Amino acid sequence: MLAVLRGESMYLGEYPVPMTKAGMSPDGEGQLWEARFTAPFCTTDPSMTWRIDLQAGMDHAFVMPVKLTFVAKGRV
Repeated sequence: MLAVLRGESMYLGEYPVPMTKAGMSPDGEGQLWEARFTAPFCTTDPSMTWRIDLQAGMDHAFVMPVKLTFVAKGRV
């Protein structure tokens, strides 16, 4: 599984993040995946929204029922 990090509010490139299998879901119906990464920061707008697109192998058509985003907060 691969997560691709992309800027949602501002494009700063694409950053592939490999994910590792972390076990099975509590209900036993699915798998758990995890990754640890540090998002790049923008010096002109440190508070920005990032999007994470998941893909299984080389399949870019992996359909997600939700859009995964997070907001990076700037440091003072």
